[in-house]
Amino acid sequence: MARNAVPPKEMNLMHSNTGHWEYVIDSRAPYGLAAKLVLGLWWLDISAMLYGVLPGRYWVQWGLALSNTSSLNRSQFRVAAFSRDEIPIWNNEAKNSIDYRPESTRNFFHHTTATNKDLLDPNEAFIFQLPQTLVVEKEKPTLFAQMREHHSYKNGITVLFVRIVPAGDGEVDAKEFESDEEDR
Repeated sequence: MARNAVPPKEMNLMHSNTGHWEYVIDSRAPYGLAAKLVLGLWWLDISAMLYGVLPGRYWVQWGLALSNTSSLNRSQFRVAAFSRDEIPIWNNEAKNSIDYRPESTRNFFHHTTATNKDLLDPNEAFIFQLPQTLVVEKEKPTLFAQMREHHSYKNGITVLFVRIVPAGDGEVDAKEFESDEEDR
């Protein structure tokens, strides 16, 4: 059975047993629970596994909410498709892995569904979508998704889910679109 979404309770949250994270009932979360970072930390590392993914092109999305004082710019978002017998490898030249790090807050919010990208509403949940699609092949049906930042202080983050959604046939990756624009 394919698993195309992972709720926070089934993610690996580094420092979840030290009081930094709390699982809270959250009406914005499709699974009813969210993971809320209640104590700031310097070592942010959240990962999830998605199994039995059918072959195709997918968008990778994180459901999030942030307080005004936090930002995930410079955080690394990565995902890789792999088989049971291998370890995930990130290589942006490969079609079955994505490694993306927003360079600024503006760059991060450009890839979200947040309604006001300049003045963040801490009560608003939004979706952050990686700017490239991921190709999943029949022989690589397992995905490892990760959000991490090991060099700056993070606080005020609420994680609602990570999921993949099929990419439409006519959709273009942001990376491809940007390179098309540069060519003009």
